[in-house]
Amino acid sequence: MMMKPKQLATLLLLQASALSNALVEPNAEKIGTVAEREFVDPAVSAVSSPVSIAMASLPALMGVANMDVPQVDNPFGPSGTSINDGLGLGSASQSGKKISVDARSGIPAFVDLVKPIMPGDGVGNSLTWSVGALHLRLHDDDPHGPPQTHKEIQDIALVAVENWFHENDGYLGIDSRSQLFQQGRTRMAVHGSTGEMVQLSAQRTFKGLAVKGSRATATIKKGNLINIGLEQWGEIDEDFDVEPSITADEAIEAVADHAGREVIEGKL
Repeated sequence: MMMKPKQLATLLLLQASALSNALVEPNAEKIGTVAEREFVDPAVSAVSSPVSIAMASLPALMGVANMDVPQVDNPFGPSGTSINDGLGLGSASQSGKKISVDARSGIPAFVDLVKPIMPGDGVGNSLTWSVGALHLRLHDDDPHGPPQTHKEIQDIALVAVENWFHENDGYLGIDSRSQLFQQGRTRMAVHGSTGEMVQLSAQRTFKGLAVKGSRATATIKKGNLINIGLEQWGEIDEDFDVEPSITADEAIEAVADHAGREVIEGKL
């Protein structure tokens, strides 16, 4: 029986719960309710705040001394290449811009930048629809003019953002080709009559399943990519098996047994 993402999430919680059930004491304040059997692993719930680091101090992030960031396999491209050079940020380090890094994984949580990725009136943007942005066109019907509708702007902006992430995976330490921009998993908003600002939120996936709480964000203003974010982007072992070991009905029954309450119409 094929499991849905929510069912798989329930299954994973059940497996963790089963291992710790013997050690879990009922919550005295919630006795008589389902919550008395509530359990959250402290290792999962402990969240460290991202570390804000000046881009000027990033000749190679993992080589920075006295920084409380876990050592990982240099995700920021070739040794000796700074993230600001690698991402094409030019003199961004001289203008006070910062990058926030997730202290648990070493992956950038937020990058503030100015990078022309589609034609617009943004600072330093010299792209034109007739020359510099033909690769963004999805069709050849009218390759020489700007998009006419919000839908066209949205489609072109999505291609531009996808291209930027794919080109910079090595510096960000992620695999956007397999874990981002899956069909139906990206939300976008276009602001202004001519699309002065476009916002994007892409759900992270792993082997076709949504990774709860993990996503990528991007903002385009006047044709320039002005920031990107990676939310709760931890490493997932490629060998991690997403196939369920029990059926959905068995999972529901286990939840009911653990809570001590019958499941009626999908609710406890």
